[in-house]
Amino acid sequence: MKKPKTALLLVSQMRKNCIADEMIIRKFKKEDLKEILEMTEQTWDGFSFDQVLEQKFGRKGKSWWERKADSLKEFIETHPEWVFVAEEEGKIVGYATYSLNREREIGEVLSNAVHPHCRGKGIGGTLHRKVLEELRREGMQAVSLVTSEKHIPAIKMYESAGFKEIWHSTYYAKKL
Repeated sequence: MKKPKTALLLVSQMRKNCIADEMIIRKFKKEDLKEILEMTEQTWDGFSFDQVLEQKFGRKGKSWWERKADSLKEFIETHPEWVFVAEEEGKIVGYATYSLNREREIGEVLSNAVHPHCRGKGIGGTLHRKVLEELRREGMQAVSLVTSEKHIPAIKMYESAGFKEIWHSTYYAKKL
């Protein structure tokens, strides 16, 4: 089925505008929350364990992306200082969250997300480098993260940044 030309034009215009050189990486502001939560479904579609469970066993209560948004909202409201935002022309095109364990001196990269229409432009890598820079500035001696083996673009980015796989985990589920 052929897509309408107007839809293709809109996507093309969005992609054209998502250029890492033209964006600003900055700390989160309260007014960013709504826009970040609105892009949750699109940015995590295909990369959420809860989504897989919902597909296998059906939806009960809130959808996977509503639960993801709730969890993200709770984290951001608790630790707004641990969030960076990528902004272009006043629009949020991506975000990255992280945490600090000062006692162990280990930081953790948590949620990295780039709007689907802006992927492949270096935004995720730029956000990731900003998080690593902040972790160093905060005195962290190491950093860890978790990603799905199916999220090939993320794995490539992490490996190109020097990350090495140190643990492999498999999730199991069954209907009761």
